[in-house]
Amino acid sequence: MKKILPLIILLLAFSVVIADAQPKKIAVCARISWAPGSDGNTIDRDFAVMPHFSMDDEYVRYHLQEWGYFPILMPDYVVQYMLNDGAVPFPPGDDADYFNWVDDGVYMMYPTFLQDEGYALLWNTGTCWSTIGPAVKDLPIPVIQGEHANLGSRDNKLGSTFIFEGDQSGDISGEAAQSITLTEVGKTHDLTKGLPDEIVIFGDGPDGPPADTGQAWQGISDMVDNAAPGTQVLAVWTSDPTKAALAVVEAGASLADGTAAPARRIMPFFGGGHERPVNGAEQPMQWVVVIEHMTPAGRAILQRCVQWALGETPTAVAEWTAQ
Repeated sequence: MKKILPLIILLLAFSVVIADAQPKKIAVCARISWAPGSDGNTIDRDFAVMPHFSMDDEYVRYHLQEWGYFPILMPDYVVQYMLNDGAVPFPPGDDADYFNWVDDGVYMMYPTFLQDEGYALLWNTGTCWSTIGPAVKDLPIPVIQGEHANLGSRDNKLGSTFIFEGDQSGDISGEAAQSITLTEVGKTHDLTKGLPDEIVIFGDGPDGPPADTGQAWQGISDMVDNAAPGTQVLAVWTSDPTKAALAVVEAGASLADGTAAPARRIMPFFGGGHERPVNGAEQPMQWVVVIEHMTPAGRAILQRCVQWALGETPTAVAEWTAQ
C-alpha cells in the first residue's frame, strides 16, 4: 500500500492539472441568419433553409477559440426556450417554423442548463432578436450583453439585464463609433487601467477603407446618466460623452430594479454586426463583417472583456495607439 500511495497521489494531481487545462465553455447566443432569397422582412425568414449564423457571429466564435476558449453558437430562440420554461414570445405568425428546431418536451424546459452543462459565460450577441433575447437577468454565470435593446429596463423584453435604467439604449455607427474615451473609473478599473485615454475601435478592413463606414463601423450605446447604481461606465463614445460605450457590473452590485447582479455583467462597445447579408435577397450573399473592420486595440478590449467576466487577469496589450 505504501508503494501504491505515491502513485495514487500522482494520478490525482495529474487529473487536477488536466481538468484545469480544459478550455472554458462559452455559449454564444445569436440569430440564425436570414435565408437565401429572403426579401429581408421578419415574416419571410426561414430558419429551415439557412445553413449558418451571421458572419459576424462566426467571427466571434472564431476569436473566442483563438483566445483559448471553447465557444458554442446557439440560436437565440432555442436558448430562450430553454431558460423560459418552454416559452418563446414570438409575435403571431412570425417565424412559425422555429418549432422545427426545438423539442417541446420536458428536456427543453431546462432553465438551469447553462450552469448545469458547465458553461462559464454567456455572450449574447447583437444579432439576437431583442424580443426573444434570453432571460438572463437571474443567470448565475457571467453575461456579456451585446444586444443593445436588452441593456436597460424594458419591461417588454424578457432579456433585459437592467444594467441601465430606462430604454434609451441604441446602435451607434459610422464616424460616431470610431473611438471610445476612458472615464475616470475606467482609468483605474482592472479591465481598462493602463490603457490610453482614447482608443480607436474601428478602422480599415482587409481590403482597405470601408466603402460605407455606417455599415462597417457599428457599436452600441446607452446613456451614462441612466447607469444602474452598481454599473460602472468604463468608457464613453468620444463623439458623444453622454453615451456609454463600455460598462461593467460586479457580482452582487445593484441593478436598476434594486436587485443584486448574480454574476458579472458586461456591456461591450460591440453589438454583433449584421444578422443578414447587406445585399438582401441577391445572390451570392455579400457580408460586411464589422469585426473585420475592428482595430487590433478593439479586438484586444473584447478579449479583456471576456477575461474580466471570467475572473481572469486581462492580458496586457503590447502596443496601444490612438490611430
